[in-house]
Amino acid sequence: MINVEMQMNKESDYKDRVLFYWSKMYSGELKQGDEFNDLKQSISINILNFNMFDCPEYHSSFTIMEKTRHEILNDKFGIHFFELKKISKQANRENNMELWLQLINAETEEEFEMLEQTGIEPIKKAVYVIHKMSDDEKVQELARLREKAEHNGYGFVQ
Repeated sequence: MINVEMQMNKESDYKDRVLFYWSKMYSGELKQGDEFNDLKQSISINILNFNMFDCPEYHSSFTIMEKTRHEILNDKFGIHFFELKKISKQANRENNMELWLQLINAETEEEFEMLEQTGIEPIKKAVYVIHKMSDDEKVQELARLREKAEHNGYGFVQ
């Protein structure tokens, strides 16, 4: 099971919130009478528009591990953080993960064009869809409403 969250603003309790939602996802699938080994691998992916960790790497990956022996308890726990502020502005055709994060982080037409120029077909298709959506009046109105709600402090609006 995978939970993906995008977070715009740094909040003091964000790490606790991530653990809380991960634990609900992990334990929520187990029904009365189920065996504990029926619990599924649960991964939380957090794409952040701020820096959470004091390191240069944009990707931080956590698991449950014994502190001194570094023995992993099991493979059912995974929490990943992707810090967009640490992403390079230069396209690296050899790093698909970074390209997708650059696409999520792109703000200017030049950034979209740079990603399109990589020639990587899924990235080119995604840029095409973004351009197509930006021409759609309904999508424009939803974006305007979302921006207004964020400006007024209401958070995400659907």
